[in-house]
Amino acid sequence: MKSLADALPPEIARQIHPDWRKNEAAYWAVRDQLLSQYQGQWIGFADGAVIASGTSPVAVFHAAEPLCHLRRS
Repeated sequence: MKSLADALPPEIARQIHPDWRKNEAAYWAVRDQLLSQYQGQWIGFADGAVIASGTSPVAVFHAAEPLCHLRRS
């Protein structure tokens, strides 16, 4: 699987944190399962798990964002 970051200009792609690439790979490994389980919803995904879901991408972002910071601590 090719990373979304690979499409960025090289000077930007070099700045992508390795944890982001790890999370992206974990997401793609379970994407098909997530699509069926969360059909019609947006999800927040971190450390191999769905940490927020809902029908509004803004609401999901606001629910997931503080949880991501807690996971990095």
